[in-house]
Amino acid sequence: MQRILRRLSYANVAATLALFVALGGSAAAAGGLITGAQIEDASLTGSDLADRTIGARKLRLNRITGAQIHNHSLTGTDIRDRSLELADLSVPAVDRLKGATGDPGAPGAPGPAGPSGATYTTLQATAPDVSNLGSLQTILTRPLAGAGVYFVSGRVMITNNSGGTVNIGCGVRMEGNLIPTAGGSVADGAAATFQIPYVFTVEDATGGAELVCDSGGAGTGVSVSDIHLSLFKLA
Repeated sequence: MQRILRRLSYANVAATLALFVALGGSAAAAGGLITGAQIEDASLTGSDLADRTIGARKLRLNRITGAQIHNHSLTGTDIRDRSLELADLSVPAVDRLKGATGDPGAPGAPGPAGPSGATYTTLQATAPDVSNLGSLQTILTRPLAGAGVYFVSGRVMITNNSGGTVNIGCGVRMEGNLIPTAGGSVADGAAATFQIPYVFTVEDATGGAELVCDSGGAGTGVSVSDIHLSLFKLA
């Protein structure tokens, strides 16, 4: 024993301790003595972790939320460029980003003038009541205001006291062309109003416009009242 003690030196003791620590450290690393399961939840804070020791790949997806980040702890350097969109910002934040309203710009040049509106020459006419309407009888004549396109609107009321149903036809005649545009059956003792719409292009206006009705051969007892003719000439 004394022989052994005499041979001990500081270097021998230091080397032996170093070997023991090295072997113990390797065993601890190989056995994985400390795992996440052995760390109490919420017991580690940011100050317990060295800077840049945990990368993005070591974080589980969606494990860090806004509730786990202290208010005002993130700065612009913590956010990747172009990673935030306008929809990610709150309404107050968007309002703060708005600048002051600028001065109104100079008025633009006036646009081209639109086409002028169409104008009309209005010609109206009425006629006295007609008793005992005959066959193809002209009940109103109106001079025209020259050649052109005319929009025609006529109206008549037929009263039938002939003792039977009559078939009435009415229309407008221009340049010798008769266009019957209204008519129908009227029972005995009844009355009916007929509207006469019409469009015509007139080249020779000397004959004017005629409002014509036909009693269908009733002979007597068919009268015409409320006779109106309006002509709108496109200027």
